[in-house]
Amino acid sequence: MRLRMKEIMQCNISALVLTSGIPMELNLKPKRKNVGECACCEDPITALFKVGQMVDIEYNSPLGTTGFGLVDNVGEGIVIMTIPEGTFIISTCTITNVLFQ
Repeated sequence: MRLRMKEIMQCNISALVLTSGIPMELNLKPKRKNVGECACCEDPITALFKVGQMVDIEYNSPLGTTGFGLVDNVGEGIVIMTIPEGTFIISTCTITNVLFQ
């Protein structure tokens, strides 16, 4: 049996760090109440973030487990922050703790 790449490849990108800024304008979907499989985690975590807040977060990702920065934008399941290394974009599904400064 032969499998095609798309049948065996699984991509779960949970976070990005852009060290030279955002190369394009990002138009996030507005926050809204979800009914999907992530709703029980995504909605309450997303609701915590407000633009302009300084936050310290803990998350599960191959990039690391903690981050500190300024919230730049919040959308449906996505938070964009300015961190010392550049721009940090993370899925709220991977955030496990938020500490407000």
